Amino acid sequence: MQLTEQYRPRAFAEVVGQDKIIAKISALAKRGLAGRAYWLSGQSGTGKTTIARLIAASIADPFFVNELDAAALTVADLVEIDREMAHTGWGEKIGRAYIVNEAHALRKAVGAPPLKYIGTVAEDIRTIEDAAHVQAGRDAERTSIATWL
Repeated sequence: MQLTEQYRPRAFAEVVGQDKIIAKISALAKRGLAGRAYWLSGQSGTGKTTIARLIAASIADPFFVNELDAAALTVADLVEIDREMAHTGWGEKIGRAYIVNEAHALRKAVGAPPLKYIGTVAEDIRTIEDAAHVQAGRDAERTSIATWL
């Protein structure tokens, strides 16, 4: 096991340096984290994947949590994800979770369909940003996302 995995937080209370984000997620958790799409953005090493894994673990059993690399996504992958989402998971938690890492690498042809799909299926899209990214200027990234919708 890699050192980073060994010391990766396994609960929201163990996350360090992201108090605002954890507070937002805790507020959302009172209403339930399932049925939403989350866009976590920020600089490298700020805990985006860790927080995404914690959200996923709260709504889906490990067998139904899939991590995908955005650069490798194809339209065929999206069709498969759409097919899988038609069925709930089974086990203690009945949700499914898809973590798309490095979303900035989504190609427009592949990126537009999931964003449109998220917009029609999810109750709302939650954008959770870390303080460093807010200060770095998020407007350019939001503009590129908006052009896909």
